Amino acid sequence: MNLITINEPVWNGGKPYFSIRDDRVRDKNIFVRCSHLSRQGNATYPNTFYVDGDALRQTKTYTERWGTAYRVFPKELPTLLFYVTIAWSKDGEDFEETYVRSCYDDIKETVGEFFDKFPMRKPYVECCASESSDGKYKVDLTESIKHDMRK
Repeated sequence: MNLITINEPVWNGGKPYFSIRDDRVRDKNIFVRCSHLSRQGNATYPNTFYVDGDALRQTKTYTERWGTAYRVFPKELPTLLFYVTIAWSKDGEDFEETYVRSCYDDIKETVGEFFDKFPMRKPYVECCASESSDGKYKVDLTESIKHDMRK
């Protein structure tokens, strides 16, 4: 997983873009997060974006003052959604709840809070996945979340 955090987009007169250094594009699957906050303290781009690294390497590069970079426009990028299903059994009956979040860190926080709030249920992660809004990217994150929750 190649996660790239952008502090602020290039505003470009109302057509903002993210400038990504070419040496940071290492994988086929690239996830882009923007940490910029509005004046009100809200995330300008709350979702994680998906970029196909192979396709990005085929696009034009631009020379910035700090090096060579690709430009990606957030309006053209699919967003990622993260899903987790937490299950438990009670009196021989199975129960589950599914949560949808905009980033992996929020999924970890949700699972942690559920486990802390309902330890008597002996909950476990049944499945966890991520999917892009255009359907081109899907990945099973069940083992990753289980590993991260053991830490």
